[in-house]
Amino acid sequence: MNQKYEISEIAHPQYPWLHRIRALSDVRPGVPKGHLGGYVQCEENLSQKGACWIADDAVVCDNARVYGSAWIGNKSHISGQAVISGDAHVGGGMRRYWKTHM
Repeated sequence: MNQKYEISEIAHPQYPWLHRIRALSDVRPGVPKGHLGGYVQCEENLSQKGACWIADDAVVCDNARVYGSAWIGNKSHISGQAVISGDAHVGGGMRRYWKTHM
């Protein structure tokens, strides 16, 4: 499978277990090959398919997932069990947590 991004060695200044992503190909307008994006905890946080992207200083961690053409930006923080997909656009420092209750 062709990967559209890699997880770089650039750690988040406050949360060192999070690392910045880097585009390996042109992902979408404004995100050319080599462009640095936001932070993830693991590759499962951002799909390698579609035009989805985590930008700026945004964070996606825990079991949260970003798919489709969704864009997460600014200083947004997506975590827990959240799923952001389709053409969703999250920005402006939004925090989104979804917890499952047993």
